[in-house]
Amino acid sequence: IRLHRAFETANTREEIIKNIDEMTINGDLKREEAETLKQQITESLDGSIAGEWFDGGWDHLHCERTIILPNGKSKRPDRVMIDGNKAVVVDYKFGDKRSARYLEQVNEYMDLLHKMNLYDEIEGYVWYVNLGEINKIVK
Repeated sequence: IRLHRAFETANTREEIIKNIDEMTINGDLKREEAETLKQQITESLDGSIAGEWFDGGWDHLHCERTIILPNGKSKRPDRVMIDGNKAVVVDYKFGDKRSARYLEQVNEYMDLLHKMNLYDEIEGYVWYVNLGEINKIVK
C-alpha cells in the first residue's frame, strides 16, 4: 500500500523518490525501508520499459483516474499514459503473487480505452514491482 502511494501521483522517477522521502519524514516508513525501496525502484526502472513510463515525456498522464461505465460501475487503472494517438495502461502489483486476474484486469482497461475511439494504439502491462517482472498484455 505504501509503495502504491509512492507511485500513484508520480510523473517521474524523481517524484517517486520524493514521495518515499515524504513518507519517511511523516513516519510512514523507516529510513532503512525507504533506502531499500529506493534501490529496488531504481533497479526496476533502469534498463526496463518501466523507465520510459516515468521519464516525464508523455503528452498526458492519468494516475488513478476513474472510468465510469454505462451501467454506473467504474474501473480505475493505476496509470494511463498518452503520447499522441498511443495509450499505455499500467497496473502495479506489489505483492509476491502473479495472477491471471491481473492480466484480465488490464485487458479490460485496454478494451475500455479502445471503445473510446481516441487511440490508434493501446498497450497494456502488469508490473510486478517486487518481483522485478513486467508482463505485456498481447491482443
